[in-house]
Amino acid sequence: MAGRSSGSRPWGAELRPGHRRRWGRPACAIAAAACAIALTGRRGRAGEPAAAPSPAPPPARAGVRALTLRALTLDDALAAARLSPAHRAADARRSAAAAAVSAAGAWPATSIGVSTTHRAERAAPVASLPLPIFGTLGASRDVARAELDVARTEESAVDLTLRRDVTRAWLELVRAQAGAELSARIAGREGELATITRTRHDAGDASHADVVAADAAARRARAQAAAGRTAITAAAADLAALLGLDPTAPLAAAGGLPAPGRLASLDELRARRGGHPDARAAEARASAERARTGEARAARWPELSLDLEAMIDDPTLPGSDYRVGLTLAVPLFGKRGAAEHAAAARHRAALVERDQTLAAVDGSLVAAYRRHQAARELARALEQEVLPAQREAAELARAAYREGQGGLVAVLDADRTLAGAEAEWIQARAEAAATLAELEWAVGGGL
Repeated sequence: MAGRSSGSRPWGAELRPGHRRRWGRPACAIAAAACAIALTGRRGRAGEPAAAPSPAPPPARAGVRALTLRALTLDDALAAARLSPAHRAADARRSAAAAAVSAAGAWPATSIGVSTTHRAERAAPVASLPLPIFGTLGASRDVARAELDVARTEESAVDLTLRRDVTRAWLELVRAQAGAELSARIAGREGELATITRTRHDAGDASHADVVAADAAARRARAQAAAGRTAITAAAADLAALLGLDPTAPLAAAGGLPAPGRLASLDELRARRGGHPDARAAEARASAERARTGEARAARWPELSLDLEAMIDDPTLPGSDYRVGLTLAVPLFGKRGAAEHAAAARHRAALVERDQTLAAVDGSLVAAYRRHQAARELARALEQEVLPAQREAAELARAAYREGQGGLVAVLDADRTLAGAEAEWIQARAEAAATLAELEWAVGGGL
């Protein structure tokens, strides 16, 4: 070794006279392994193609303009909700969770290095391969699969909530249209009454005060009709926002308020509350926390590694030598026990939240059922008992005034009472349909 210049010779090269410089086969094998491991960051598992680039955002939906230029039935609105921003966001979260399952359970990184000594100027390749044999990889996969279950159930919950919200927004648009139509009819009746009053005034059968009062009532009715038209555009904007459409585009609802149908008993509906997506999502979150508890428990085990070292052409040895060893990393001060206790506490909290979610769903179901019953009964009573009598009273008062036998105050009172009953009937029907949508949400869909 005397007289050798350590700074002019490459590591691992053969330096004896008459021999060419070369690397030992073990060193070449370890270097090839290092290259293969480095490539896995780009190509995933060995032998798999490189990961595809992130997909481009979807193009704008075809037919959106046509959708906003025609009247939407409730089925049209619910079908369009499948392409809404809320649904796409939930679907993206589920896709991300599915991708995480494939990435879960990867082995820890392999350490590769090169060492040398002062006296023997030889490279000694060193590799340390972790051996996760205590269940850590399986625990990681369990967590990823549990997170995917959470994402799936949350997507179902988002879709169910979106269906309820779109239904209510569509019903509000129908109610606004019916209210505007009613306001227009009232404005027409008040305008006709003002004409009758002026005719009687010209004939000397009505006072100037009656003309002023009739004109004021007609102006008030026209202002309410204009406000009703504005309310339509506001309700259309709410529905368009839920569907991801331009809120300023024209949008109308077709089909009118749905007629009430047969409804199952409250006990039958309450028996289905456990299948609600919110309840299933809470159960899935509790399962995910249980999986994290298992992951924390597996992390308390020591970490085992296989160590490999090659000493190539060491002049202090008769030939090349190799060393194989095992390293056990013991987490003495890693607070792994505290991490496991924390995971168990989160699991218990998730179980409590699951019970709270189920109780909230049950309360919403009962409340929606009772509200639907009340609104449905009110709509029936108004339609069958109140409105016919109010229409007859208003028509009799108007006919008497037209013949010069009644006063203007009686006609105005009858008209206002009829208008209030008709508006209340529209509101009761809309409320019955809205509470039915709320009830459908509370039972998890499908009444």
